[in-house]
Amino acid sequence: MPNRFHRRKRLSLQEFEDRFPDDEACAEHLFRIRFPGGFVCPRCGSSRSTRLKRPRCVHECRDCKRQTSATAGTFMHRSHVPLKGRFRAILLATELGG
Repeated sequence: MPNRFHRRKRLSLQEFEDRFPDDEACAEHLFRIRFPGGFVCPRCGSSRSTRLKRPRCVHECRDCKRQTSATAGTFMHRSHVPLKGRFRAILLATELGG
């Protein structure tokens, strides 16, 4: 079985800032990780969605109307801490731990 936690090239702080300039970029990254093959509704399984014009990458299923954010079901859900701050803390924690 392949190890899904394989070692990746470490990001410098400048590379991090370039890749994640704001909370929206962080939310998009989380969304791509959560739905690597594209959106799939957790309720009905539909792949048809509309991206809503609000922060943190929220999609609404076109079939059942359930709204799903990139952070739903994660430790970042309903947090008032900006995503970029959490991403930076994760970067620093992994750099210190590695």
